[in-house]
Amino acid sequence: LGNSGQRLERNCPGVQSASERNKRCRVAWPFALCRSALCSWRAAVSDPICANLSKDESATGVKTFHSLAQVDHDPSLPLESAPRDAREVLVNLVHTIINHQDKLDKEWYKLTISALRDSGLADNAHAKSRSERQPFVWSLFAEVVLISSISNALYIAFLAMGRLDELPSLPDVAECKTEPTHLNWKRIIKDDRKIRFDDRIVWGPFLKQSDIDINSAELKKLSETALTTLIGSVNTMMPWIGLIFSPEDLAFARHVEYSYVVEDFLSFKQLDPKVRCTDSIQRKDIETVVVAVADAVSCEHCLITHGILKDGAKDKKKTFTAEREGLLVRFGHAMVSRPPDINLIDDIRKEIRDKYDEATLVEVSGAAGGIQVVTRVAQSTGRQPPAPSARRQVKVVLGCCNVFS
Repeated sequence: LGNSGQRLERNCPGVQSASERNKRCRVAWPFALCRSALCSWRAAVSDPICANLSKDESATGVKTFHSLAQVDHDPSLPLESAPRDAREVLVNLVHTIINHQDKLDKEWYKLTISALRDSGLADNAHAKSRSERQPFVWSLFAEVVLISSISNALYIAFLAMGRLDELPSLPDVAECKTEPTHLNWKRIIKDDRKIRFDDRIVWGPFLKQSDIDINSAELKKLSETALTTLIGSVNTMMPWIGLIFSPEDLAFARHVEYSYVVEDFLSFKQLDPKVRCTDSIQRKDIETVVVAVADAVSCEHCLITHGILKDGAKDKKKTFTAEREGLLVRFGHAMVSRPPDINLIDDIRKEIRDKYDEATLVEVSGAAGGIQVVTRVAQSTGRQPPAPSARRQVKVVLGCCNVFS
């Protein structure tokens, strides 16, 4: 595939060597949890029960939670030491994240956190009391959401390209096993600060940069990449702020985002031709796919944020026609169908190849897959859209950046 093949070889976590994946995929909980999330995700993608529930426009987060709790999804997962009820909680969470992200609400979040806490999956020898265990519950939630979303992003990108046979297998993933990382968040937070809660930002807990003791010995448990990602994500402008309690998985999710969508969202610079498959792709093309996906899944945060970015992106190459925009929008909508509409995806893939080239297909496939990590992160945590004042600031910056492409 020429340049498109080089792009995948350089940037795609799905085709790197096991040793390289091992560096980025160090999970914060027993490794069986990661494999369980992957197994559950594979079953969830085309689950007929979920397909029927997803068509119920009246279904709320609470209804979705209780409906899935009554379903036997056969949690035959590599968590042999956990009770069946605990495994069911995990399976149902994965199915919800993959198939019902547009139905999530605060009550769903509260029910899910409670179920995870009661499941015993987050119990830890270092945490004696319920209050000490609570951060491990938040970490468990963050890890399952991130692993499921990353798995889905890889699947969507390779499905869009028609290259599912290149996805890593479970035995491949098993090579990435590493030791658990249990962080004591009390030691990470400054003495005069505490974990924050504010429904105007997210439903659950979060931190700001000013809350973290960057010199804490506890942070030395993290890889350099995870630490850098954590510090960069504890920002109320970022969609990731509600899932910071699993830093290693967060770092991997951000890597997928950068590799598959845009290497730097907020610099407003031209796309780097050294890491793109074709110089015919513009920022406006990428943002069009992203906005289409966000619109199809009703992710208000992503729709508003990336809508601003799309409007601000310039058509320097004069190739962004109404026909091209329409095709990219249809492509973005098709990639969120549940279960996947294979015939429709095949038709649109062929249309993109016929009108443009394979490299363009690779780029837009990455965008359609990568942004689905972000939409699920935002919707599972109740990430609220940027405040009007923040939106105005972004627009001012865009107006000053003549290089934005």
